[in-house]
Amino acid sequence: MDPTAGIRGALDTYTFLAKKVLRHWVWFVVGFALTFGAAAAYTFTRGDLYKSETLVQIDRSLLIDPIENGGGGVGDEPDLKTRINQLTASRTRLAQVVTELNLYAGMRSKGKSMNEIVAVMRDELVVELRGEDAFMLAFQNDDPRTAQAVVQRTAELFIRDRQNARTDRARTTARLVGEELQTTLRLLGEQEDQLSEFKEDHPTELLAIERRRMGLAPVPAGRVAPSREPHRPAGPRVVLVGEGAQQLQEARARKSQLEAELRTLQPAPVSPNSPEADDIRAQIQQLQQERAALRARFTDDYPDVVLNAQRIAGLQRRLQQTMRPAQQAAGAASSRQLALTQEIGDLDIEIARIQRGATRVVRPAPGQANEPARQAPVPLPRAPAVPMTLPEIEAQMGQFTAGVETLRDRYQAALKRKYDVDFALSVEEQQAAESVRVIDAADLPNRPFYPNRPKLLGAGAAAGFALGLALAFLFAVLDTRIFTEGDLARSVDIPVLVSIPDYRKQA
Repeated sequence: MDPTAGIRGALDTYTFLAKKVLRHWVWFVVGFALTFGAAAAYTFTRGDLYKSETLVQIDRSLLIDPIENGGGGVGDEPDLKTRINQLTASRTRLAQVVTELNLYAGMRSKGKSMNEIVAVMRDELVVELRGEDAFMLAFQNDDPRTAQAVVQRTAELFIRDRQNARTDRARTTARLVGEELQTTLRLLGEQEDQLSEFKEDHPTELLAIERRRMGLAPVPAGRVAPSREPHRPAGPRVVLVGEGAQQLQEARARKSQLEAELRTLQPAPVSPNSPEADDIRAQIQQLQQERAALRARFTDDYPDVVLNAQRIAGLQRRLQQTMRPAQQAAGAASSRQLALTQEIGDLDIEIARIQRGATRVVRPAPGQANEPARQAPVPLPRAPAVPMTLPEIEAQMGQFTAGVETLRDRYQAALKRKYDVDFALSVEEQQAAESVRVIDAADLPNRPFYPNRPKLLGAGAAAGFALGLALAFLFAVLDTRIFTEGDLARSVDIPVLVSIPDYRKQA
């Protein structure tokens, strides 16, 4: 058996089918023309779309909302991308962008709601993760400047929201600590007022107790009545001038001086305007411009583009190293700040004491020269003063004193927390700009992103070729007419003995 017989048979079969398909070349042309024409019509009737991109770097901690996530963190990459999508494409933010830039005027003229417009804008806004701490934000529009403006404004709103989210936590803590400080100071003042009034009501007994402690006199026996009835006149409080007012003025001046010194110890800006830092920023800006020009001509995988990105990353690391000494210098004066905080707290207590000592309750007497005489009010019945023994007076005096000391300690602790929180707030405000920032600004696209006409036309030609070939093959299979001796031999199982020659070939 000839081993090549099978190959020759297959070649004969394929040749026979090819000849039959060629007889129906018209259907091939029809299929190709219809498909390629449809692709060309779609390609050239579609409007140009321009795509603008920006690259944003963000600290992952700024993506965590303790209230929504229950204090948990951002997990795997899909969750991180979902969180960024939620923050960048929130309805409030996109509605603000639509209103400011007057987007989708046609949809608004047709009465579409803002929710429908925002849903369309979400589909045109693209978020892609770039590494562990950066993401790319892109938007496409038929106007290149509109696409750039949308990306730039959306990134600005996102950055401002995340920066405020970080500083708002510190501001809330500072407000709560400040309220606690004011409450403690008020309670301390009330307790010291009660102590002063108790001393005024029992001067003789307290003197006797003090003399007994010093061993100057024996303790009086029995019950001792108060030296005078407690005096609680009602009337206006009048600030007295004299030594108390002078002490108050000196204490306030000293406090202002200490607070001014404390403000000078606040942390320096994290990004100093040093010549070296300015030079590095200028180099980064120049490289970013070169990168924009390269990306307009080549893809991101082109060696020059990759080298440019590596140089930008190296300069950014060098800039962070340049700014690090300023960050470390912010905590150099912590010991002096703590001492100033303690001294200011002592002055607050001293000022409160002087203010209470420099005020008196005055009841205007009826019938004075500068007042018309009026009927004296009928005194209300008062409960008689209950006499107290010296041990009872001593115990109550100890309670008042212990309460004042406890509140003073609480006030000092609250004051220290207040200055610590204020210091942390200032650091948070200065470092917020470094936690989330734009690495690559929104570019102005110079060529359409869609449609890619060469690609669409090539795809249309390939699809037309396949459809035309399929139509020609289909009609060739369905066609049972006999045109040649080969067709006859394949159609019947008996050998052909004689055939009428084609007179056209002979001619």
